[in-house]
Amino acid sequence: MAETGIKPEGCPTRPTLNFSYAGLIFSPDGNRIYFTVNEGRGTATLFQMAEFGGPSRKVIDDVDSEISFSPDGQQIAFLREYPLQKGSALLVANTDGTAERTLATRNGINNLFSTPGAGATAWSPDGKVIVCPVRTADETGRYMTLVEVLVADGSQKQMAPNRWWNVGNVLWLSNGQGLMFTARERPGSPSQIWYLSYPGGKVRAITNELSDYASISLTADSNALAAVVSDLTSKIWTMPGTTSRGARQVTDNKFDGFRGLSWMRDGRIIYTSRASGSQELWTINANGTGQRQLTSDAGNNIDPCVSSDGHFVVFVSDRTGNRHIWRLDIDGSNPETVDQWVP
Repeated sequence: MAETGIKPEGCPTRPTLNFSYAGLIFSPDGNRIYFTVNEGRGTATLFQMAEFGGPSRKVIDDVDSEISFSPDGQQIAFLREYPLQKGSALLVANTDGTAERTLATRNGINNLFSTPGAGATAWSPDGKVIVCPVRTADETGRYMTLVEVLVADGSQKQMAPNRWWNVGNVLWLSNGQGLMFTARERPGSPSQIWYLSYPGGKVRAITNELSDYASISLTADSNALAAVVSDLTSKIWTMPGTTSRGARQVTDNKFDGFRGLSWMRDGRIIYTSRASGSQELWTINANGTGQRQLTSDAGNNIDPCVSSDGHFVVFVSDRTGNRHIWRLDIDGSNPETVDQWVP
């Protein structure tokens, strides 16, 4: 997504507003470019323009996801959210914006097509199925999954039993026998590339790394894949309170402190780290010595905060499947929940 003060022709004149652009995609024939423009009012508008630029034309208002094309290139599919009604819908329309119709709906705050930050819907090569990411929740926690919607009648079916924390863009293989997509298993885990067989519904991870795969793209014959990889580095430093001179690096692992840190009353630091493979709490002296793991094999633990008396640390953890606020004695003993579900 890019932000700029330059707006496409056809957008209303709001000279002081930054416009956000997203969902850039070529039409199947390569002659047109489609993209969404968000004026910062919560909804986006779909535009199209010629491949070499020139005037743009508004296609559809209120488009809350990237679009995907039908195999014949004559229709588009997209998602729209209805916040007041706590619902969402999958819609299809002609590529010029005409003949818009609702194909399927989902209702309830914990049963929606995933529109905020969602990748495109994925229209199957035979034109019979559109795959959508869905966010939902039950008594064990919040999760996302993939749902197939039949174009003929709008009926819906969950494609696999897996529960991901987040699902990104989804792509069909050219032979229609499977899909590739990006997904994050847990809140603190990196986004990886996955494969889902169709119609079998068998899932396997293609990558297993600490790097985040932000998005993927397949060649037309599905023989090659390109990916955008986000490589984040976070380390803890200390410095005098009034100047950056004398700043000193305290830790050296890749994601130290990225999901929170807090001073302890005795001068140590409690912080998050993936050094053990999962998001755990660690402690360390301010001079970098005495590193110690405080939690172990207990889901993802983030946002630590030491109590004013120094006896406890509270933090957010999904160790039971749902996110709760937990409390530990300062030595890591006696873990217990102190709240209800944290959404």
